Amino acid sequence: MEFKRVTEFLDKAVQDVPEKIGFVDEAGEMTYKQMQEASFKVARAILKTTGEDLNNLQIKEPEYIATLIEAGNDITACFHGILYAGDAYSCIDETMPNERIEKIFSTLKPVILLANRKNEEKARSLNFDGTVLIYEDIMEQDKNDFEIPKIVEEDVSYKVASVIFTSGSTGNPKGVLIGHNTIVYCSIANRDDVEVIFTDHVGNQSPLYYVMGVLNLYFSIAAEATCYFMPKWLFSQPAELVKYLVEKQISIIDWVASGVTVISRFSAWEGYEEELNKCLRTVTFAGDVASTKLINKMKKVIPDPKYRQGYGASEFFYTFLYTMTRDIPDDEMIPLGYPAEFVTAYVIKDDGTLAAPGEEGQLCLAGPGLALGYLNDEATTAEKFQDNPVKPGERILCTGDIVEENEYGEIIFKTRRDFMVKQMGHRVELGEIELAASSLDDTMQCACIFDKSKEKIIMVYVGKYEEKELRTMLKDKLPKHMIPREFVKLDVLPLNQNNKIDRKKLQEIYIK
Repeated sequence: MEFKRVTEFLDKAVQDVPEKIGFVDEAGEMTYKQMQEASFKVARAILKTTGEDLNNLQIKEPEYIATLIEAGNDITACFHGILYAGDAYSCIDETMPNERIEKIFSTLKPVILLANRKNEEKARSLNFDGTVLIYEDIMEQDKNDFEIPKIVEEDVSYKVASVIFTSGSTGNPKGVLIGHNTIVYCSIANRDDVEVIFTDHVGNQSPLYYVMGVLNLYFSIAAEATCYFMPKWLFSQPAELVKYLVEKQISIIDWVASGVTVISRFSAWEGYEEELNKCLRTVTFAGDVASTKLINKMKKVIPDPKYRQGYGASEFFYTFLYTMTRDIPDDEMIPLGYPAEFVTAYVIKDDGTLAAPGEEGQLCLAGPGLALGYLNDEATTAEKFQDNPVKPGERILCTGDIVEENEYGEIIFKTRRDFMVKQMGHRVELGEIELAASSLDDTMQCACIFDKSKEKIIMVYVGKYEEKELRTMLKDKLPKHMIPREFVKLDVLPLNQNNKIDRKKLQEIYIK
């Protein structure tokens, strides 16, 4: 493998194209050389604060440093500065309530919190024992009084680069330990599979505490392309979002399904079809499972780009990519496709044996991009990362996703383990109901939740149909026991911090 540490992506870009614009946000643009210089300033500030011996960076164990800065050029410099200093970063959502941040900090125990001026007041109001450093102060006050030693190791598989916090079932956030290998392997594989090249403009619409945002950032640097951090406000103004894509000549973009649904609902691409066809090379859907009907409609309106479905997890960023080369009916699921070159995928039944084609089982993954586990959580690590029952001695991630292999040899997502419920004595997969509903209307967004005490499926949705009409249409697609007993129509569905439908919030509201 060409790269051993995450920072070597930036090092190579500076060596090859130092003056190329590599990063663009609302505040401005930065060349690769400027990004590295800003990163070195951050690294020097960290090393001075922690009092590290520069001669020991090669062997030191990373300390945890949190960031409280919105997606853009500044936080990118902070990430690299932390890694250049031999430490590991954890990106904190700046809009998150203090109470949740402090829960994260009780697990993470960061020695430093890097914030910008915009978030300084919030940073200083948090209850933690570390030091707050302000990015703008570092940029203004830094003196180039020592060089940052280059850290290169033959094996950094067990060196933590980042900690990504996800929701925990107990209410406490879980910290996924991400090694340099996870980011390096997954970014390179994603870059090559998506065919990201030097001239591309990568539209990064995801926050950097989410795996899509992380991959977009690093595969863009690895390709020596230009990463555009798309402003959040665009996603509430679909017409302006489409204008942005055209004006910035975005060629590579990963969509969360909810974002495209809004564009489709308002037909925001009307009048821009020719320009979008010219600039877009690849459109990848990831995050929530996208509506096949929606993708088929988009392919008709904007036919020239390659359309793909991506799949990964916080514990293994990038594992599947499916290029849509055949016609798929509106009421069928887009396949996950085939595993990336460095990934081994197993479909394992409950009895620990491999599922045959057409049989359902849990998707389990192995490979060098696997996360290291969960921070200070041995029980969850043991539950999710297990010994492979079909290949003893191999460590696998048990994803909780139920899949099967179809007649084309493609892996098809069926449902989540926690989406399977019992209603009227039948096992019901909530994802199958959602797929049937989304095939009726390309602007449909829906989520099915289950009231266990009443054995009642509730569909919460946004779309053009009223309950009676929707119920009647679903009867043509689903057996009686799968028809939701209650329908709730909304103007907009709640989304979580990753722009996915917030099912937990729906359960809190509609299940009493």
